[in-house]
Order: sequence, then structure tokens, then C-alpha cells
Amino acid sequence: MSVSKEQKECKDFKDNIGGLTNRLNINNRYGNNDLKPWLIEHLNIKSDDDILDIGCGDGRHLSDICKLTNGDCWGIDYDGKMIEKSNSSLTDKEDNIQYHQFSMDDINTSLSPLGDNRFDLIYSLYAFYYSKDSIALLDLLKNRLEENGRISITGPYGENNKNWFDFLNQFIELDESIINSSYSFMGDVLEYANNNFSSVTTNDFVNTITLPTYADLKKYWESNIYYDSKYDDKFEELAKHHFTLFHEFSYNKVAKMITMGGKNG
Repeated sequence: MSVSKEQKECKDFKDNIGGLTNRLNINNRYGNNDLKPWLIEHLNIKSDDDILDIGCGDGRHLSDICKLTNGDCWGIDYDGKMIEKSNSSLTDKEDNIQYHQFSMDDINTSLSPLGDNRFDLIYSLYAFYYSKDSIALLDLLKNRLEENGRISITGPYGENNKNWFDFLNQFIELDESIINSSYSFMGDVLEYANNNFSSVTTNDFVNTITLPTYADLKKYWESNIYYDSKYDDKFEELAKHHFTLFHEFSYNKVAKMITMGGKNG
């Protein structure tokens, strides 16, 4: 599966709301671990935290997180349909939440609605690797923190999706940027955190997904950002053969949360 230089740009590997929703639903239905309570536990929300969610998607996590603070909560996402869904789900009681459509890479430009706001917690869940320059963005975010503020980045790590990628590699060549987002990206974030913050903590999450039918695996394949219908025939051949032998398909979603506070300089 070859891609052009232009296709490797961040914007071309972003999710649409349908694909993301399908993957989340599949992982939630067939997984053995729930991401949301793990996330909330390790973010350590304080009652007066002002919070920024980078890559908030449809707001399903920020909505629950903001119930734990009396501070202001902001969610940003590049996808207008996701922001539309987030805003449509707001209730009258959620008057401390606001959602905005714009790219994380424009956070310090005239396009940003954030003004000169600073935050006690800036977090990003499975989104930060879409930045065109994640290290430069971390520098900008560091300057957006309140005095005792912290940044928390959660993303794929280690053996994430290994069985799935091994299966796909039988018939397509995944772009290097996708592999890096799973295997090496969080290592770069950790190096940055250790060099720029005095307090760094990490937490690991593993969710084993077991798909019981070929139809479930096909739906998962079609919901991914690298899906290409020209590979459907080969996918069907290999997937059905796999289910004939093993009767299910399992893969691990492995994530690392890196939380950094006590900024240097």
C-alpha cells in the first residue's frame, strides 16, 4: 500500500466520525478492559481544574471528566462533524464545557478561540500523534499551563495492535507513519517529558479485543484510516481462512499515559 508524500501529511490520516465510532464500539463491545474509568482515575482531576482536551472527538470522555471539576473545560477537534455531535449532546447542566473546531497545530494562531487562557490540565487521548510537529506543540502547550499545571498524553505503545498489523502485512504495506504512531511515538513524548519537566509519571493500559466472527473483523477493517477497498478480496480470503482455523481473532490495544508537571524553565 504505497502512499505519496502528500498522503503522509497529518490531515490525510485523520479519522472520520463514522470510522472512529465503529472502532470504539467494537473495542468496547469485545474488549476485556474499559478505557474511560482508567483514564479518569489516572488524570487525577482536581475540583477547580481548568481543562483542555486536545482531539476531543465526540466529547464522550470530556463530558464525564468535567463533572469532576468546577473549572472551565474546553474541547478542540479538527473534525466539524465531531464538534457538532459534541455540542448537540451538551445539557443545561454542562455550562462549564465548550467545544471548538480547529486544528491542534493552530493553537497559538489567530484561528484559535483559546485566547490567552491557561489550564491546570491539558490532555490528549489517541490524538496527539496527528500533530504535524508534536514536539513543537508540546512546547506551546507547556506555556499554556498554570503554575502547577500538567500535560497528559495517552497513545498507543509497545505491542499495540501487533496481531492485527501482522495480519495486514500479509497483503498490504502499512505506511511508516502509522507504524510509528503505534510503536515509537510515545517514546518521543516520554523523552520530551523527562527533559522539560521535573515530575513525570507513566501508566499502562491493555485491552484485549476478541472478535467472534468474520463480520466483526470485516467491520473493524473497514473502519480504519488505512482501509482501501481494493484489498477487500485478499482480506476476505485470509480472514475467512483465519476463522476456519481459530474461530476468533484477537488483538491487544496497548496504551501508555505520560503525565508531566513541574515545567522546567
